[in-house]
Amino acid sequence: MSFTARLSVFNPSDLSACTHAPFRPEFSWKNSISSWSLRSYVGMAFLDDSTWMLNEKHRTGPSMSPIPFLPRAVHHCAYGRRNGYPYIPEVDIFPGATLFVRFQEATNAPEQLRHFLNHTKGVLRIRICTVDSEKRQRAIEAELRRQQIPRDMWIRVIAKLQVAHFPIEPELHLKLAKLQATWRNALRRRTRPVEAYANLYKHYRLEFNKNLCHPSGFIKGTVSTIDTDVASRAVLEQGLHWFQLPRLYPDDLEVVWRAHHATGGYTGPVHFSDYLHLVFGELPEPRRQLISEVFLKMDPHQFGYVKLTDLTRFYQEPRWASKEFGSRVVFSKNEFLNALGQLMSSDEYVDFSEFQAFYEGFSIALAGCPLDSLTDSDDMETYAAIFGPYGMAHKEETDSFERLVRGSWGV
Repeated sequence: MSFTARLSVFNPSDLSACTHAPFRPEFSWKNSISSWSLRSYVGMAFLDDSTWMLNEKHRTGPSMSPIPFLPRAVHHCAYGRRNGYPYIPEVDIFPGATLFVRFQEATNAPEQLRHFLNHTKGVLRIRICTVDSEKRQRAIEAELRRQQIPRDMWIRVIAKLQVAHFPIEPELHLKLAKLQATWRNALRRRTRPVEAYANLYKHYRLEFNKNLCHPSGFIKGTVSTIDTDVASRAVLEQGLHWFQLPRLYPDDLEVVWRAHHATGGYTGPVHFSDYLHLVFGELPEPRRQLISEVFLKMDPHQFGYVKLTDLTRFYQEPRWASKEFGSRVVFSKNEFLNALGQLMSSDEYVDFSEFQAFYEGFSIALAGCPLDSLTDSDDMETYAAIFGPYGMAHKEETDSFERLVRGSWGV
């Protein structure tokens, strides 16, 4: 069973005491950590023995050749409620899943990836993008037949198996999804929602930089604490109050924190980009792949950053879209640069993580994701219909987003 994947990473320097500095590459060939976000991986799962392997797609001239990344083996979950259990490919590998795998070559990894792995204690976060769904379905059905389970019970058995393997309990996930729908709608009602999202991102970056200045961790006023996990939570939740989101009740904020502990892949201070994904939901995978395609047009060598002047060369305002979508989501070149400037930690370079953050806000403003259809009255049946008992989430209509992005960048 074939599948494609990517790595989910962040810049660990944002969370390190006395080391936070604006992103300024010293050499033109030096990759940022976002280089690893842009790389594509292709996997092969062998369903007869539950082994699987992962190769990096590497361009050599006009063709792509695979480079071994994870060897064929029975890989075990390295984080969360299934820590220590082996991954079963036909159950655990589905679009949108995140696999937590301990990287045995962490000490020999390139510098930027090694710093990230130091923060996660050697755990990789592997995000599944696409899967050969027909082979996956056939493998599941073959196993059900082998166990002589009546056909009329298949859906129930598959659903229970899927739930048992989720990193987060469905009831907690439903609560989180409803909160995300509420907060996304609140952001969408802002006069300039994309710029508002960028301002919150900037606020978190400044607050982390201001508070991560002591060898023991965070400082609030004159009181320092070694518990950076708790202290980062305080900064993150204070940021939501500063942003004036609705429904910031202690129980609701606890749901977000429990979800992080179930799905984060690491302990210690929480990166603000991960927290924003929990509050507003992640960029759906098809949209995220399109943004990667756009960025790679300007960054073909996958450095993970581009010069701001390159963006101004490629970006064109999609004037045709103003009447259909309005000025809230259609940006002139100057408006685009001003909004992106709120996210940048360098005057000269734009990191892919910052470029993606802009389009996360853009995606929320445009709507059209599965989360946007949830309401407070929805139950587990609606949850199952949206996220799917087979793990086939992210079935969505992306035409508007795709047309706007492709029209802006000529891809």
